[in-house]
Amino acid sequence: MGQTQDAVKSFQKGLSIDPNDVECLLGLVRVHLSTGAAADAEAAVLRLLKAKPDHTEGQAHLAMLRAQAGNPEALESLKALAAAPTAGYFERFNLGSLLFERGDRRERAPPSSPCSRFLPAAPTSTSNWGASAFSRTSRMARCRTSCVPPRARRRRPCRC
Repeated sequence: MGQTQDAVKSFQKGLSIDPNDVECLLGLVRVHLSTGAAADAEAAVLRLLKAKPDHTEGQAHLAMLRAQAGNPEALESLKALAAAPTAGYFERFNLGSLLFERGDRRERAPPSSPCSRFLPAAPTSTSNWGASAFSRTSRMARCRTSCVPPRARRRRPCRC
């Protein structure tokens, strides 16, 4: 807990110099999310979006927080953010985590397996992608070289 408190102090010190520093605001949001401080995270993400309204990671964090609070429009917004071609890690991770928390196995997160880049026929990830993202992304290099033999990569789905 000490490191997160130090991080909050550091980000707040940076924000005292420049209250609209996007990187400091984003760091503050991430720290609050990691500690489960939803109210503080929402306040920080609102400040972030006031400084940079088109910040997609900030939009995804806000949508996740509001969806966790029961807002159905926020869930739809998060799905749209995660499905966008420009979606990054956090947009997809937030959706996958939210679907996993809800236990909704019928929903699917957007294709997010690292293998999907070179195995277009690989099945899309299931709703537990958010919870298993760390293990999947850490296996990316192994998958490229040993999961499926090079000649069979286009015919067989990845085993990751």
